Amino acid sequence: MVHATPRRTVRVLALGAAVSILALGACQSPEPDVSGQPAPGGGLILSDAEVGNITMSANNAEIQAAQLALQKSRNDAVRQFAQRMITDHTTLNQRLASLEGDLRGTTGSQLNQQINSTAQQTLRTLQQLEGAQFDRTYMQNQVQQHQWLLESLDNALIPSARNNRLEKDLMEARSIVASHLQQAQQIHGTLNR
Repeated sequence: MVHATPRRTVRVLALGAAVSILALGACQSPEPDVSGQPAPGGGLILSDAEVGNITMSANNAEIQAAQLALQKSRNDAVRQFAQRMITDHTTLNQRLASLEGDLRGTTGSQLNQQINSTAQQTLRTLQQLEGAQFDRTYMQNQVQQHQWLLESLDNALIPSARNNRLEKDLMEARSIVASHLQQAQQIHGTLNR
């Protein structure tokens, strides 16, 4: 297991956040901004329990947004993607929940609260949209969220994992998230034509 130093993790996540902000500004998209998940870092030393809780919070945010997409979208590709998000992120949460007794350390964190707060703000924004604007904004958010989650997995969550089974589950989750990102980018690209 390779462990990143807290200082390197902070630099990498800060750079990733800056690039994401610049990319969003360069897009000049008329769509509402639904980005803004806080990146793990900032010198945090995450316990296995915190890693599990942060990952579960990110999964729950994906599930809630996907449930809204199933209610609001009429686009078949968006609806199929949303159903996949519900299925895959629910499965990932079930794996993490089965580890709960094995994870040591504190479970509550300010970062976890920020993730939940940002997810609720995103849902409020998405709830106000309809039709093609909803589809484009939802898929834009999915691209951003999966990029954030990949960066977080690579730079903070996987390197912080001490429990071997947690690390293995996070590595498997990483490949699922990468697949989600690829599909989200493809669908988002078709919606902007």
